[in-house]
Amino acid sequence: MKKIILKNNQEVVKTIYWDDYFSENKNTISLSDYVEKNDIKLKQKLIDLLNSIEEQNKEIIKNFKITKDFNFWSLTNFCEKNLYKKNKFFELTKILAFDEIIKNENFSEAFIDIKDKNCEKILYKILNKKIKIKTFNIQEKLIFFFIELLSIIKGSYFIFSRYFINKNKRVFNKQYSLFISFFSHINADSFNNNIYKSLFWGNLKKIVNMNFLHMFIKNNINKNYSALNSGLENFSNKSEIHNFLDSYLKKKTVFKIIKKAITIKINYHFNKKKFEIKFNNYNITSALLFDLNRSFMFYNIIIKLYYFYLFENFFRENNFNNSCFYIHENQPWEKSLIYHWKKNNIKKIYGVISSSVRFWDLRFEKSNINPDILLSNGNDSFKKLQEFGFNKSELNIVESLRYKNITHSYSTINSQNKNVLVLLDYSNTSNKILIDILNKINFSENLQLTLKNHPLNEYKNNIKFNYSEFNKKKLNKNYDLVICTNRTTASVDYYLTGIKVAILIEPNYFNLSPLKGNDQCSFFYDHNDLDQILKNINNNKSDFRSDFFMIDSNYSKWKEILYNEK
Repeated sequence: MKKIILKNNQEVVKTIYWDDYFSENKNTISLSDYVEKNDIKLKQKLIDLLNSIEEQNKEIIKNFKITKDFNFWSLTNFCEKNLYKKNKFFELTKILAFDEIIKNENFSEAFIDIKDKNCEKILYKILNKKIKIKTFNIQEKLIFFFIELLSIIKGSYFIFSRYFINKNKRVFNKQYSLFISFFSHINADSFNNNIYKSLFWGNLKKIVNMNFLHMFIKNNINKNYSALNSGLENFSNKSEIHNFLDSYLKKKTVFKIIKKAITIKINYHFNKKKFEIKFNNYNITSALLFDLNRSFMFYNIIIKLYYFYLFENFFRENNFNNSCFYIHENQPWEKSLIYHWKKNNIKKIYGVISSSVRFWDLRFEKSNINPDILLSNGNDSFKKLQEFGFNKSELNIVESLRYKNITHSYSTINSQNKNVLVLLDYSNTSNKILIDILNKINFSENLQLTLKNHPLNEYKNNIKFNYSEFNKKKLNKNYDLVICTNRTTASVDYYLTGIKVAILIEPNYFNLSPLKGNDQCSFFYDHNDLDQILKNINNNKSDFRSDFFMIDSNYSKWKEILYNEK
């Protein structure tokens, strides 16, 4: 086990577990548990530290400008703060937690064994101990070399392959508002009937004429871009017009992207050793080398420049007398969009929250590039966005476009038999942790388990307990409890119908549940916690916050914005 042992006069005063979860006692602390219990303070420390990197290295970052007033740094994960991408932000948070813990401990010796030389080096610095740690690792260097080589090939293939796609375009109506999102979450049945229906935009097109600008990604409809672009002709009519942003790629733009990508890559190569990231006067740069290198991998640079220059091309050809709406997740392309919209249009640009906002989803923290107004979908997201730094004047609440009718559709008939639904995740790592916990439980005979796989991942590994498969035809089956991982937004769906929800807190990562902090839900770390939850199931459905999402099929709030903007 990875751990840190603090001793005083040869006596162990504290054992700090780096990865694993243990219930806290007098002499033992699990950093996963500590982060969960001290989340508000540590979240703010992490945000402050990530935001300070630019100020600490502003002279270096000047080398990464795309234009005179827009810097590539704004597109890196240090500004996006996306915890869903590969990063070392949790390790960084554990370092911040360690710094807090040792301030309250009286010790004379420390032994660190966490199998991470970069983090170990920082922990020893915090302990004011001088120790020589060999940081050069030939194996790591070789691995990164091959990853970078693959990144160059992948980036080059991406940009050149996009040049040869179908670039047919339809003429937008400049009097209509512009709606921008990835081409995903499309209703397949509607699509086959030449009707565009997306979870992102709900039924808005019934109340307003719309220009739809899509960005192509792999989707549930068709992976062939050219075929999809041709198909958009079938959806376009007088009230709705569809185009792909990718259709605005030109030959000179391809070479412009490659030239700028090479320039940024070279500038990073000659400046990366100059980066210095400090926390409480400790140099912690080594803990973030992984994230720095990933942000400046050739493929990642290409993708971000791709959207920056596509929006530049798009707004040179199109201008609008109405507002712009986009799905807001603080992704790099959004900042490119905001920059070019404000440069070329006088109407407002609105960011739209399409799902729930999570406590640890740092993407929603207010940045230096923001929409004019951010539209939340209920009081829950409205409150959390304020906690992330937005003023009330920068926010507005509108009806949820994804959730239309939420009712208590499950019966409350008392029964000795208990029906439990287990929701699996897209992540196999999360699934394995949950299944391992379930395998350790001796289920009583009156517990009937139903297993529901993620739509994009059928997980069957090492399941030792008895269960039945989820049947779509029995959606209204009475469930007394839903068990799920903390990353899935499906937990909200069931919570809002009044079903009790038990949510796994995974060891060694943030609790990303959209229901974190909700005292009407149960959270568990291990099989002992879950076993207690199962023993206390009753047939009474839980109350739920009816204001979690704003629900109104008439879209009254949306109409106020859309009609006033004309």
